[in-house]
Amino acid sequence: MNTTETVTVTTTNIMYPNIFAGLLAGTVVSLALIVMLLFAVILAGATALLPVYARDILHVGAQGLGLMRAAPALGAAIVALYLVFRPLRHNVGAKMLGAVILFGLATIG
Repeated sequence: MNTTETVTVTTTNIMYPNIFAGLLAGTVVSLALIVMLLFAVILAGATALLPVYARDILHVGAQGLGLMRAAPALGAAIVALYLVFRPLRHNVGAKMLGAVILFGLATIG
């Protein structure tokens, strides 16, 4: 006894329009996210220049370069420990945007 069943599967792409809805709305949040993304992408290459700074500007060897490469990780660990005991509770987005802008200005200047 053979029975055949026809199953109709319909899919809707509900998720994809919702992903881009916030970016297309033109809100302040989307502008802040774009600014943070630009600073992160454009200025992330500063770590690639550390060997040049170590050799030509600071005149330190491999040990100095190692310390320079370890400094961001040490700073991240210190801030992580600080935030464990004193978490951000108010205006977190504004503080993050300010930190990214400060990072960008410090990297440029």
